Amino acid sequence: MIRRECLEEIGGYDEAFRCQDGWDLWVRFIEHYEVQNVNLPLFYYRRHEASLTRDEEHILATRAEILRKNAARLERPLNCVAVIPVRGKPTDPHSRALHRLGGKALIDWTVEAALESRNLSQVIVTSPDEDILGHVERTFGDAAYIDHRDWKLALPNTLLDDTLDHIFGRLPESLRDFHAVITLFVESPFRSARYIDMAADAMKLFETDRVIGVRVDTETYYRHTGDGLVPLNQSGMLRLESDELFRQVGGFNLIRRGHFPSRVDPKTERIGHVVLDRPAALHLDSDWNWEIAEAHAAKLVDQSVKRTVSQGRGA
Repeated sequence: MIRRECLEEIGGYDEAFRCQDGWDLWVRFIEHYEVQNVNLPLFYYRRHEASLTRDEEHILATRAEILRKNAARLERPLNCVAVIPVRGKPTDPHSRALHRLGGKALIDWTVEAALESRNLSQVIVTSPDEDILGHVERTFGDAAYIDHRDWKLALPNTLLDDTLDHIFGRLPESLRDFHAVITLFVESPFRSARYIDMAADAMKLFETDRVIGVRVDTETYYRHTGDGLVPLNQSGMLRLESDELFRQVGGFNLIRRGHFPSRVDPKTERIGHVVLDRPAALHLDSDWNWEIAEAHAAKLVDQSVKRTVSQGRGA
């Protein structure tokens, strides 16, 4: 519900977007005006199989374009670098970084996504595993910067912040000019360049200290208090926006320089988020999830082949 003069002041709806136009309006509106929430059901709408609200892929792709458009309006430089930390066999005998998924090594999915991002000026792969570093060097050449990580920094329960300090302390001067760093973990292979760019655009637009990937969950959750279960959702069985929980997914953390999580007060830290689709949220922490990933990777390869054939016919 918007006053007409306010709607006209910010330029009205952008007709370039077939969906999420209200989201684009909200992004521009909050720059100039205060917003209040009316947490009541004010209308009903019908959903069917062809509803845009069921097309998550289209919705999130449009949201990425909205973030890009609005971030581009602002004169706030945000040079980002990516760090891909991989423990590898020396400290993790179960590492699958070089296992084949969809015809290429697991690590290649993440490196390729980082290299495709328009918001990253440098991609750094750090590992104590010489096989992994050798593979990245052969596959990507000078496109990715190789860092030989001390094995002690790759041990379980060591802070990633220490690795980042170690890397940035040894970087050439030409690579030290950045405003934010995004850590990308290879166990989330379907987190594409789109989501990396959405995170950077969100940080620039909303001036956050950190941005994470999430899935929104409206299921009912309980916490054990020692005297039985207590629902986390305040409204019980009703699904209200105020009860939404956000589960971190996507295997990435975009951190503004000087705001490493272990060194800031979580009460004062401003954390932004971008919503990921189900494939991007998949984390390869079990054989079951690996089977799901193999099925999805095969689907992506098949789609790519069909597009190539179709383009060939068109030519």
